[in-house]
Amino acid sequence: MLLRGTGRRQWIALVAGGLLLSACTSGDGGDADTASPEGSTESAPAGEEALWRAEPVPIVGGDVGHTRLWAPDGGPVVTISGTGVVGYDPLTGASLWELEPPTPAGTPCGASEVNGDGIGAVMYHRNDVGDEPHCSVLVVVDTRGGEVLWHEELAGPADTVVSEGTLVTVGESVISARPDDDAPLLRFALDGERLPPLETPEDDAASCDARTSWELTAEHVLAWTPCGEEDVMRVAAFGTDSGQLAWTTELEGRGRDSLTYLLPGEELAATIGLDHLLVFDSAGEVRAEIPGVASEGVVAGSVLVLPEGPTAAGTDGFVGYDLHSGEMLWREESGIGTWLFDGVSGQRTSFDRVYAEGDPLILNEGIAENSYAEVQQVASLDPSTGSPTWDVTLSSGDDADSRLTETEPLALATRDSVIYQLAVFSETTGNRLELSAHQVP
Repeated sequence: MLLRGTGRRQWIALVAGGLLLSACTSGDGGDADTASPEGSTESAPAGEEALWRAEPVPIVGGDVGHTRLWAPDGGPVVTISGTGVVGYDPLTGASLWELEPPTPAGTPCGASEVNGDGIGAVMYHRNDVGDEPHCSVLVVVDTRGGEVLWHEELAGPADTVVSEGTLVTVGESVISARPDDDAPLLRFALDGERLPPLETPEDDAASCDARTSWELTAEHVLAWTPCGEEDVMRVAAFGTDSGQLAWTTELEGRGRDSLTYLLPGEELAATIGLDHLLVFDSAGEVRAEIPGVASEGVVAGSVLVLPEGPTAAGTDGFVGYDLHSGEMLWREESGIGTWLFDGVSGQRTSFDRVYAEGDPLILNEGIAENSYAEVQQVASLDPSTGSPTWDVTLSSGDDADSRLTETEPLALATRDSVIYQLAVFSETTGNRLELSAHQVP
């Protein structure tokens, strides 16, 4: 199966042993006898027809906003975007419900995972503060019924909120949220009761910064306090649901660094500074270090799958690391225009600049054989080897003529041998958001 990557004329070939890079160039060196649309020398087979396509949603103003795709077991497929939060029948694609956000919620700007009871959380911009982003309204949602269970304003309209720092998680008994990097961590019971804040051990050291910063996932919370004069970072780890202090430690030589990302999953791992990953054991000792990591990836059990050389057009390849030892398990090359997704939360990691937990999926876009229609090749990777376990070529639909329409996949999620894709179709008449379902081999 061959697909042309975006950004330059390049293909990836999917074979049993993994992903192989196959590059071609256009221009005077091309073979006129085998030319296909846009002057490329090869093209992809036509994609599989969708099981269904939901009614497209126009995107007002051209900005799709924050996107997420929920596909929890036993419930509807839920799309989150700047157009709103909508639940769809997973068998037919019919719209089941559209969430009515409470005042003063505007458009979504962040979202959590969904817990085992089908409860998720969406962060909204305030719509009463003008044009400035203000991601501070927490709305807790019953995804099975499409109801708002409760909401909370985490910051007032006069407070400064930086949307890029928004974090929210939903566990089995606790919802945790942080509206921006400098905000305190807020914790709620599932019924909305405000829980006491987590407390770090008392420290009288004058050289330590008085402000503690927080990073969180559904499993862990890390609090870190830089102590600049001693060049020490003091770290405390908690269980997210229990709120219990697990350990404290001091990282020497790290006092001027910042804790930038906390990885999801049972393994407690965090990035320090720009690109250095630390894996902690149950006592807070650094068990493994991985230098030079990207700022996005997918955690699958004890394996971290990372893109290599991520760019605005895609990535140059993928690599898998063992989070127990920090050792590289495998490396596979790919073409520019290849994207990494988490098949559980549906996030395109390089789009959201996040780490996600789930099944690593890769997607490459191309042009169908003897046609201008766009197709997307999706493969599921075995995280332990990097080899594909299955692949499927998705059609963008009969009307997705690449001369008139540009398709941008935003989210992928798999459930019950079906892959759901949320994509933006950009046309001369405007942009539309569409959810589709496709059979997994």
